[in-house]
Amino acid sequence: MLKYIQHDGCQGRLFYDIGRWDKFFHPRSNVRHFAGSIAIMQRNPFSLLREIGWISVVELPFEVDRNSRRLYHGHSLLGLMPRLRNEHGCLIYLCGNEFKRYPMKYGNPYVFIWGKRAQDVDGAIEVILAELKKHRWECRRCQFEGR
Repeated sequence: MLKYIQHDGCQGRLFYDIGRWDKFFHPRSNVRHFAGSIAIMQRNPFSLLREIGWISVVELPFEVDRNSRRLYHGHSLLGLMPRLRNEHGCLIYLCGNEFKRYPMKYGNPYVFIWGKRAQDVDGAIEVILAELKKHRWECRRCQFEGR
């Protein structure tokens, strides 16, 4: 599967989805967040070393343009990345063509979170969800499709 998708940004969601459905090899946090985000133990597919840690995925809000295309909103999270790294020890990856560093051919854009401890990832998820809620309130054009 990884050979097929190569280095596409969707690999974070793929690793998360595989781990989410395999409770035996991928322990999970006891905290369930809005829209079903949950931290699971899994490798970091964006790291060259593929370190084991705790990961999660958060869906991004979007607006629909005149051509019925979805425009995903996540740029407000860019300013949070240093805070999440310093306060929670987490790495945050914005995956999607809109964010350039981790472009995707497959699936919808999302936020990928990696940390060494489940509680760190849970804390980062809460901060991200609060920022996305604030953005949706201010934007008024955003829709949200959680899992």
